[in-house]
Amino acid sequence: MRGFASWFQRYAHMDLQLTRPEMLEIITRMLNLQTENEHELDFWERMLEKHLDPEIRVLIRWPGTYFGDGDNSREMSPEEILEVALKSKERRIILPDKT
Repeated sequence: MRGFASWFQRYAHMDLQLTRPEMLEIITRMLNLQTENEHELDFWERMLEKHLDPEIRVLIRWPGTYFGDGDNSREMSPEEILEVALKSKERRIILPDKT
């Protein structure tokens, strides 16, 4: 992708808000390794880590390691991966103590 490095430097620090369809598209591309270059893939993985689950790379590439059952042959759809990651995000949200 032409100019991706400069784009990456410009936007990597920003808090980009990803929609559900955008997250599904990124996960699909990651599953199919459809990307212009590995820097682009790394950028979008980092966005998913930030917005969903810091272990999203492990969930996508090695689901058995993520779930702790060792079954890395498991195939998950992008929708299933997104649902697992969203549930993980919900568990990580800590509500303030109301005392």
